[in-house]
Amino acid sequence: MKKYLAIFIYCVLFTVLLFFLSPIFVPKWRSGEDNYIGSIVRGYYSEGENSLDLLFLGNSDMYRAILPIELWDKYGIASYAYTSPGQRTWTGYYVFEDALLYQHPKVIVYNVDSLNSSNQSNESIYRKSFDNMKWTKNKVKAIFGNDGFQFKRREKIEYVFPILRFHDRWKELNNEDFKYAYKEHFSYKGYDLIATSKPYEGGKSYMKDKKETYELIENVRGYLDRIVERCKEEGIELVLVEVPSADSWSLAKSKAVQEYADSKGLTFIDLNLHLDDMKFDWKKNTPDGGDHLNIYGAEKVTEFLGEYLHENYDLPDRRNDEKYSRWYEDSKIFHRDVENAKKAAQNN
Repeated sequence: MKKYLAIFIYCVLFTVLLFFLSPIFVPKWRSGEDNYIGSIVRGYYSEGENSLDLLFLGNSDMYRAILPIELWDKYGIASYAYTSPGQRTWTGYYVFEDALLYQHPKVIVYNVDSLNSSNQSNESIYRKSFDNMKWTKNKVKAIFGNDGFQFKRREKIEYVFPILRFHDRWKELNNEDFKYAYKEHFSYKGYDLIATSKPYEGGKSYMKDKKETYELIENVRGYLDRIVERCKEEGIELVLVEVPSADSWSLAKSKAVQEYADSKGLTFIDLNLHLDDMKFDWKKNTPDGGDHLNIYGAEKVTEFLGEYLHENYDLPDRRNDEKYSRWYEDSKIFHRDVENAKKAAQNN
């Protein structure tokens, strides 16, 4: 009996050890090359509970398009862009549910670009979403519930114990792996800083009326339905938006989302239809030929969208609230890094 008890205790201790060592071995994804995605996820948890009045959710288009610090500087709005790259709508749904475990925002702005995709993301994309996400019932359901995701049994085990997937990183572990294994404060508030430019030469041609029709994919739409319903239950204002993206957007898709928004009584803002209003320039405001935005494009989107949100929603000014004193330091760090990034891009 003692032998079996000893084996049981050993197995429990070994399992606990694997669980707590795993965050050290998970890649931290803190550089611009990794889109700061690890910092974006861990940084979200560092914000004070129920301290954010505005959330931006969606795929990589969103984390390249919105500057929460600029909204703080101009309006005192406490916001965060909690996003992930290559996001599918089912991933977006579980990120949304995770977000509401820690914050109860007055407004959520959801980028609809992921409605275009019904195929599975690759392993790297999913891991960037889940490996830094805290363990909750929501994360368990995402990994084991077969709800949109098609994880194999081995993959599910490796999500529980990422050390099994990344054990070979032991040779490259450094101070960052230990320092940011469990928490991190992110001064950019979810923004992925990039200042380089690679022009898109097509102008507004991608938004011309080509007499095409487009219908939202039914199973993809279902996850957005769930987000809409949960927001209604929680009394959260939901705003649908599509940030400029010449690579993935079209007028037909815009009309389809507008029809959906109308059916749900939602506001939909397609910024691809407001390029002139923003004085947006595809030759200068994109780093990758029209897929995402650089800092210059993000500044224009943030100014336009920020003014709309400030004028139409009850978003309080938190600048005189002592609980938000750290935002001033975050603003200094952000603007310092933006200035350095712009200078570096100009010198290359």
